[in-house]
Amino acid sequence: MMKQIKWIMLVLVMGSLTVAPVASANGKAKLPPPPQPDTIESVDAANFSVKVSTGQDKNRQTVAYTITAFTKIYINDKPSKLEDLQKGMRVSVTDSNKTATRIDAVDAPVKSTDKKKK
Repeated sequence: MMKQIKWIMLVLVMGSLTVAPVASANGKAKLPPPPQPDTIESVDAANFSVKVSTGQDKNRQTVAYTITAFTKIYINDKPSKLEDLQKGMRVSVTDSNKTATRIDAVDAPVKSTDKKKK
């Protein structure tokens, strides 16, 4: 009798840990949207600042960071300068009170070379 109770308890515990994926109308599992990367909104080299768009969807906001002579800037893992940063780059900023200590950027924006056909 005791073995049966232990077995039933084990089955109940294991069953409660199992999470079924949320199914959409077509029967396929609906995955949450991927996180939005932080991106550069603007670079102001004259005033030593970078504005970065951060957060998800409705909670997306722009954060301004001050750049100093001690800020380390990397683009695609290569040492770079503030002037090399471009709007639209994916970025990770390490800061102390909104002063950037390190900026890691990747994926320069792709410039379209295709001309629209009429």
